[in-house]
Amino acid sequence: MVKLDGVYRFQCPRARAWNLLQDPVVLCDVITGCREMSLNQGEYRLTIKIGVSMVAGTYRATVRINESSHLELLRLSVTGSGMGGGVRGNGLVTLAENAEHTEVTVTGQAHVTGLAAIAGERTLNGLAKSMADQFFSRLAVRVEQAAAGY
Repeated sequence: MVKLDGVYRFQCPRARAWNLLQDPVVLCDVITGCREMSLNQGEYRLTIKIGVSMVAGTYRATVRINESSHLELLRLSVTGSGMGGGVRGNGLVTLAENAEHTEVTVTGQAHVTGLAAIAGERTLNGLAKSMADQFFSRLAVRVEQAAAGY
């Protein structure tokens, strides 16, 4: 099982972080390898290309918002598959605001199948953490650009 935990801080109001976290154009732009993304009734469909050893390949995934509490939390489920295998998981994203920043906390777990599972839990956990860190780092840049009016 792959597990993901992280806390990320953004120098913006919670409402701005909330909106960016649900904008399919922004999301596709900040997800490494994202080729396309669409949103329909709380369900994101995306195509992503991953270029890392045992999990290299193109994957199609669906991320569904199962529960949403405005500006506070998103409960998600994820399914995906490609030549390297498949994934089925869930996650929780919470947002908290203080005077200086918005804190986004992410927790999740996923079951991986196929060739991707052969890579091993340690490798997959490292890959998941790396991809999440890249995602939130790129999102932080978007937050800064929005604040600067770009």
